[in-house]
Amino acid sequence: MWAMHEQNRWKVSEADDVIREYAEAQSGCPVAFTYTFEEVKQLLSPWYEVNTIEKDHIFRWDVEKYIKKEYELDDTWKGVSDDVVKAWEKELGWHTLIKAVRK
Repeated sequence: MWAMHEQNRWKVSEADDVIREYAEAQSGCPVAFTYTFEEVKQLLSPWYEVNTIEKDHIFRWDVEKYIKKEYELDDTWKGVSDDVVKAWEKELGWHTLIKAVRK
């Protein structure tokens, strides 16, 4: 959502392209892939049985300051409670966390 906002690109059908282009909060990320939970299961299915899949982490820092190792929330996130952030991370988190066992 951040990249879509920053680039003013709101066609949801192009969301994967925006993610690939700006996965590191800048253009030129060498590789970034997006997967649905079902695609993750299919990808791993020859070797692993997936037990759980969940989302986590939304990058909320001011990028310019973060690059300088200064950790200040981006204005977009100021005033948002931790409970709201956690709820959003479960739905829109940038990281897919997978627990699986080898077959």
